[in-house]
Amino acid sequence: MSRCTKCARQLFPYSPNTQDQWARSTYFRCQAEGVSPETLRDRRAPGITALLARRQPKVPYFNSL
Repeated sequence: MSRCTKCARQLFPYSPNTQDQWARSTYFRCQAEGVSPETLRDRRAPGITALLARRQPKVPYFNSL
């Protein structure tokens, strides 16, 4: 379930309700079909891995300076 939640956060960063719905449906789909959550994420949003790789990380200790 944690892998499904991670992929849901990547797909829907601003909508916790949609994250939860997608993670739950993906979990059951992974159990039934034997497909990884990463594969389902890439099917839903092709090219998101390249976008996530270009995004700068949020480092909390730089914000306090």
